[in-house]
Amino acid sequence: MTVPEAVQLILQASSMAKGGEIFVLRMGTPVKKSGEKMDEELVEDHADLKDSAHPSIMVLREAEVRDLEKDIMNLEILTRTAPSKTLVELLNKLVPSFTPAIVHGTGDA
Repeated sequence: MTVPEAVQLILQASSMAKGGEIFVLRMGTPVKKSGEKMDEELVEDHADLKDSAHPSIMVLREAEVRDLEKDIMNLEILTRTAPSKTLVELLNKLVPSFTPAIVHGTGDA
């Protein structure tokens, strides 16, 4: 896909947005250059992808619009008052792919 074609696809995706969607673009066969990463995993679960009205644009999800600032403030407060287990549970809720490391010295991770 050429740069102008890619730009056109992005503009079309942006015109389809209603708010909160995450679009994944089918951009055709990648052009490989020396030293370039051979594979890029953009989506953890391909079952979450849905076709859109455009054949080269998929919708990952119709994302719920979260109050990110509120979530961050809540997390900051909990870092001062809550046990590690509670923090890990909140992080797992906010970032489902989060994998916690063992918390050394506390035994409550």
